[in-house]
Amino acid sequence: MLVTLTAAGERLRNAAESAVAETQADILAPLDERERQLLCQLLKKVADENNSLSRVPIRQEAGI
Repeated sequence: MLVTLTAAGERLRNAAESAVAETQADILAPLDERERQLLCQLLKKVADENNSLSRVPIRQEAGI
């Protein structure tokens, strides 16, 4: 199954991206760059290792 956004959905996604980036910057502001990278690495590890427990696990494609 392939799902694509409508033009309106694409505009909404684009508008949301800047708001998400600003919020993420605000949340991570207390951390220096090294700490931010470490936090993101650890959160990715937790998400990846628990993917199989999800009700809708993300299937990893080869090479991704």
